[in-house]
Amino acid sequence: MALNNNGVSDGIRAAGSVTVNSGDVSAAGGKALYSGGIFSEDGDVTIKGGEVEAFGAHASGENSGSVGIGSDNGSVNISGGNVAAEGCCADGTGSVSDGIRANKSVTISGGSVFAESQRDTAESGTSDYSGGIFSETGDVTISGGSTKVTALGGEGSIGSVGISAMKGSAIIKGGVVLASGAESANGEVYGINAGNITASPAQGKMIIAETGSGYNIDSSGQISILGRTAVQGSPFKGEASIGTSFTPLFYSYAADISDVTPGTDDPAGKDDPAAGKDGTPGTGDDFNAVPIIALMALAAAAAAGAALYGRKSLIK
Repeated sequence: MALNNNGVSDGIRAAGSVTVNSGDVSAAGGKALYSGGIFSEDGDVTIKGGEVEAFGAHASGENSGSVGIGSDNGSVNISGGNVAAEGCCADGTGSVSDGIRANKSVTISGGSVFAESQRDTAESGTSDYSGGIFSETGDVTISGGSTKVTALGGEGSIGSVGISAMKGSAIIKGGVVLASGAESANGEVYGINAGNITASPAQGKMIIAETGSGYNIDSSGQISILGRTAVQGSPFKGEASIGTSFTPLFYSYAADISDVTPGTDDPAGKDDPAAGKDGTPGTGDDFNAVPIIALMALAAAAAAGAALYGRKSLIK
């Protein structure tokens, strides 16, 4: 049941921390100025296992917000389980919709996570800002060999982003990650947007990367690729810092070096599960088979400049 008080409606809400160790948890907020599935005011939201579904409902009004899982003054930490977090649309000036949102850090070290802000807004309007996973002041860190993360921003009139660390870094140490923005009337659409972006595979692994069209990764600091590359025509030659903005499509995945022999037509190799055709990166016919890292920013083209730094704190 959604708790509704003073314009706030959350499925589960606590002044302190919220912890899910196991079991089946389904939490949905109701229509309000601020709506959340699972929300902590001053603590952390921690999920260690179980089947967790958290949904924010339609939020309406100036500075309104809808979030699946959120913490206003803490962090969100997920180390296991199957987690689905979806924010609905929020309409009004300064409105925000996120799948997962934290004032501090978002750390995912295990499990399977699907974080999305509503992408179908035909019936209930469009948020100003829309994100899959969003941190206001901390880092977004993803690690773990079997971790799977999908982060999808929905339609936003000002901006849409898959993963964003507004004042921190996006750090991909492991797992399989798909990050994508949707549509934006103002053209600010990103797969990943952060102060610094780092892709760093485990020891003995390698990164395969290739470029395509689109404006999908943006950073106010450095974009660093740490590891070895074996891709004909790749922009990354070993370890590299490639400046503050990398406009083409970025696709990377890490595998045991001995397991990968890139082909001439497809940088991922024709036998690779994520291989595309004729040099076009594929989405992965078998998503679970990508061994260590798959980082895909699939958003449409967008104007230059740092996006989403004007977002307001979702204060409840």
